[in-house]
Amino acid sequence: MGTEEHHPVAQTVAALTGLASAVYATWCTVIAFVGGRLPIVGIELDGSFGLGILWVIVFDPIVVTVCYWVSLLPMTPFIAAASGRRTHCRPPPTAATSFSPIAPDAPERRPSARDVKSASLTTPIERAQSSSRHRYRGWIVAATITVVVGIIAVTITAVALRQSDQAKPRPRTSPSATATPTASSAPTAPASTAVTQSPAPPAPSADDIVLGMARTVEIDDQSKHFEPIGDPVTVSDGASGTLTAAIGQVSPTADGTGQVIFFWHDRSFLGWHGDREITRLGGFSGVSPGHISAVVNVFGANDPLCCPTLPPVAVSYRWIGQKVVPSAPLPGGALTPHRVKRLR
Repeated sequence: MGTEEHHPVAQTVAALTGLASAVYATWCTVIAFVGGRLPIVGIELDGSFGLGILWVIVFDPIVVTVCYWVSLLPMTPFIAAASGRRTHCRPPPTAATSFSPIAPDAPERRPSARDVKSASLTTPIERAQSSSRHRYRGWIVAATITVVVGIIAVTITAVALRQSDQAKPRPRTSPSATATPTASSAPTAPASTAVTQSPAPPAPSADDIVLGMARTVEIDDQSKHFEPIGDPVTVSDGASGTLTAAIGQVSPTADGTGQVIFFWHDRSFLGWHGDREITRLGGFSGVSPGHISAVVNVFGANDPLCCPTLPPVAVSYRWIGQKVVPSAPLPGGALTPHRVKRLR
């Protein structure tokens, strides 16, 4: 036998292992650069240029080496079988190779180590075995070089793609798009994040104000009720609720006098500024959390209804948690003799 062939199963396993190690090492290198989950082991990587370089220098040689040694485990029985077959096929030594003529008078010489080594490679089979081992080692070296060159090429490609992606301009997002959505926000597109606003504190509606004033009448003439004039004023109560004030005008009226300030906390009716009507209000003058101020016109004893001669008075009404209290009592010149009550 002039040449030696490895077991076909061993050759197939070696080829498949080399291809698998090349694919796996290349895949892991790309993930180290761009980020992702490593196959088989399941480790999550963020991906960066430094990690990719470290992976090429340190981890890729380890992966290739481990794959090489793992491939030897299933091939060991086939290599041993092929070696045993070659041993059984070795021809017995012949007389020509076993004995050499020695001159009768020549002194006996012990063989040296060089003679033993050269004699071990004298048969054609042994020389073929040595040549086959060299070819097998050369195939491993060539496969390793191919894997390394492939990894380097993939590395350069991944770096170029990452740099080109970073160089692309990214759209700017508005401040509203960066707001944190609440737990009840529905999933939306990444460009616009939905923001759920907290509900506004409760306040009386226009119908609540009209109904509350309609149920207030004069005690001495219950045919007269009140209707809203002007816009109501709503402020925070200093906590999570609201304080609302509205001016009501007695109806019917001939001279436009007889007004009352109505108060609500949230949507619950609180009451009036007092149980006597005000001759004429100058409107609301100022508001702050838990406070509403009103201007009251003050009339002298002989003043016409058009032209009060006394200076107006500003009164502040403050919410104290259960009711509204005035900063000062109203002067007598600001009130009429008519009292009011609330119908049930």
